[in-house]
Amino acid sequence: INGVMVDIANLAGVPTAGDFTFKVGNDSAPAGWATAPAPSSITVRAGAGASGSDRVSIIWADNAIANQWLQVTVLAAANTGLSAPDVFYWGNLIGDAGGDGDVTPSDEIMVRDNPHTLSVNAATITEVCDFNRDRKVGPTDAIIVRDNGGAQLQFITVP
Repeated sequence: INGVMVDIANLAGVPTAGDFTFKVGNDSAPAGWATAPAPSSITVRAGAGASGSDRVSIIWADNAIANQWLQVTVLAAANTGLSAPDVFYWGNLIGDAGGDGDVTPSDEIMVRDNPHTLSVNAATITEVCDFNRDRKVGPTDAIIVRDNGGAQLQFITVP
């Protein structure tokens, strides 16, 4: 995960890192997760969110958050204008094309069976097998699966 976007209606100010908490973990006990790395930037695009809300983009360095869950809490604060905290979760598992929480040989088979090249049928942003987002699906993506073989993302029940 190198970034998330959160839409906030009626944003009261310009949010900073202090208006959020970020935690990471890979088990079913989010209360015990570690503090996430600090984001490298937080920016606001006024009116760019759903129904004219403000879109807050939170960016981390590449691979700062990998193979685990990210919990984002938007705090009830003067800048956010929220009356209660709002919590979101995003999961990341490098090499998991099937979305089943395990990186297995079947993910590599999906890469092999779904080739894309820039000159013929470039991969779109929704292509699950384009792990490095170069718009191609091929040997590099298969190596990414192989390098992450056996990795697992534990599914969680959101509190």
